[in-house]
Amino acid sequence: MLVPALYMPTAISLHFLSCCRVFDNEMNLAIHGSHAAYDNMMFKEALKTGYYDLQNARDAYRAACGPHGMHTHLVHRYIKVATYTAQNGISL
Repeated sequence: MLVPALYMPTAISLHFLSCCRVFDNEMNLAIHGSHAAYDNMMFKEALKTGYYDLQNARDAYRAACGPHGMHTHLVHRYIKVATYTAQNGISL
């Protein structure tokens, strides 16, 4: 069965989806890394992982999305993750 051209993913949409998955995984890494650092009372590492690495991941995602813009759900999740990781290891 042939898929109509309307439903075929374009190169742009595939690139966009892969960027979204990478950013989502970077947020997961920041959550786990900062939580582990707070558990070990390594506050400098928690700040680095939960704030700076997360901000660098957001900037890379914004650059990778280009003119298409960032996915709204991921932006809202980023705000929530950034807030929670900055609050002394409160789990999501």
